[in-house]
Amino acid sequence: MVVKHLPIKMFGRATSSFNRVPNSLFVRYASRRTIDEIKLPLFARALEAESAKKIAFTDYKGQNFTYEEFGKKSAYLAKELKSLVPGQEERIAFLCDRDFSFPTTLGATWWAQHVAIPLSSTHPENMLEYFVKSTSSKLIVTNKKYADRLNKVAKATGAEILVIDFETLKSEDPSPSLLDSKNYEDKNALILFTSGTTGMPKGVLLTHSNLLAQVENICDAWEISHRDTMLHLLPLHHTHGLIHALISPMSVGARCHMLEKFDAGKAWQELLSSKEMRPNVLMAVPTVYVKLIEEYEKSFANSSTQVSFVRETLKQKMRLILSGSAALPIPTIEKFKVISGHTLLERYGMTEIGMALTNPLHGERKPGFVGGPFETVKLMVADLKSRTDYTVIAVGDAKKMDVKISQGEKVIGDLLVKGPSVFKEYWGNPEATKKEFTEDGWFITGDTVEFLDGSFKILGRKSVDIIKSGGYKLSALEIETQLLSLPEVKEVAVLGIPDPTWGQKVAAVVAWRGKELTATELRDLAKTRLPGYACPTVLKSLPELPKNHLGKVNKKELAKIFS
Repeated sequence: MVVKHLPIKMFGRATSSFNRVPNSLFVRYASRRTIDEIKLPLFARALEAESAKKIAFTDYKGQNFTYEEFGKKSAYLAKELKSLVPGQEERIAFLCDRDFSFPTTLGATWWAQHVAIPLSSTHPENMLEYFVKSTSSKLIVTNKKYADRLNKVAKATGAEILVIDFETLKSEDPSPSLLDSKNYEDKNALILFTSGTTGMPKGVLLTHSNLLAQVENICDAWEISHRDTMLHLLPLHHTHGLIHALISPMSVGARCHMLEKFDAGKAWQELLSSKEMRPNVLMAVPTVYVKLIEEYEKSFANSSTQVSFVRETLKQKMRLILSGSAALPIPTIEKFKVISGHTLLERYGMTEIGMALTNPLHGERKPGFVGGPFETVKLMVADLKSRTDYTVIAVGDAKKMDVKISQGEKVIGDLLVKGPSVFKEYWGNPEATKKEFTEDGWFITGDTVEFLDGSFKILGRKSVDIIKSGGYKLSALEIETQLLSLPEVKEVAVLGIPDPTWGQKVAAVVAWRGKELTATELRDLAKTRLPGYACPTVLKSLPELPKNHLGKVNKKELAKIFS
């Protein structure tokens, strides 16, 4: 294991601007309403002369960075990464703050023609080790704040570590060879980890073409353009915060304003700001809107002047407010509409497929529904008995859904997806990949849907082992595995129970080896092995867990003890 500190010098504003990238490097999509040019690799917008001086990113400290600065820093770091990790499509993991260091490292990894694996500071060391080791990452990139922590991870995995002072990182003009679209296209670009029903998280491998298709769909459907400013308050190691709220706007020359973490008071301050570059687009999860409503009721609701000010400001200044990653309760939609004058735009997607369904940007949005397919997405509703045995109930795309059953019957079934946005494979797990696709190439989402009056409604997961809490999709089996490693725990079953704020709470039913612990004590121990958002907040203790004749716990029955 080698620890290397990148040579640095004081960074000054670049004195020369980029030349326009030759048209041969552009990918043109004339049919798009708002996208004239999206390029591979993504973020190459930073190299256009007309956008070079535009602000690309505002960090939580209020510092602005132009596309030119981003491009030059990324170019310098890309050359360093290439020297440390020769070849192509090697895995580079990185743990950066929610500031300019994150997009710089992501862009540099791609421009060095390697695969990016974003890590999170919320994950304990055992999970960080798993992410690095399972992807055979050659290098971990980070800053001084996380260096000691990641040194341990590097020693355990055999990876090298590169520690960077991003504030003094050098810059240089990018070599055209870093930006040739032929170097990217269907090559591997990104691994994001998602929890499934088989225990440890699976690495979802996306190619540059997958990402391009996802970005096109998002920017086209929601008309994301260079005129927008995104208020960013989502985790950066998940598809929602990374692809939807960061990569997509930066790919079309928009600006991202990053908060250090979600804070309802600070979020309201930015949403109601009188600054010229105030946000006009917000993407968030249902829990965020619950918290925003709570803060509104505490800080604004008692003053008729403030109530009017908030509503008129959001109606006039906010172009688009979206919700995803979990079901949005109808009372939350209604309350937020009263407050803001906006009907939250609900949509549906997954790490594996990107965005699949969306309510319309212009037109009626049905509460409880997630709309219709994105432009390049093909959908099927099926009665799925197995990956080799299914009956088509309805199939189609954004233009038309062809219903195969008799008129008057409910169109309810398993949701399957095809299209260029669908991921390549689960990294290093061909069996899991095969299991999630039908023989003829449809991805099995695991969600049950209803198609009614031209719009889709998500009815829920077929598996009880997926918990959606605060926008995170959690594996109950993974949490159980980590809790069972605690010496105090003899048996445990983890499940999600309904909650109006979080969507679901993580609940645990535990049989103890000795002394019975409180929920707080269990949570404190769990945090040594799990991120905070995956730790149980509700606890029931039993002498032993009830099981059927096969020795399995029936979680649907077990959930009744929480009702």
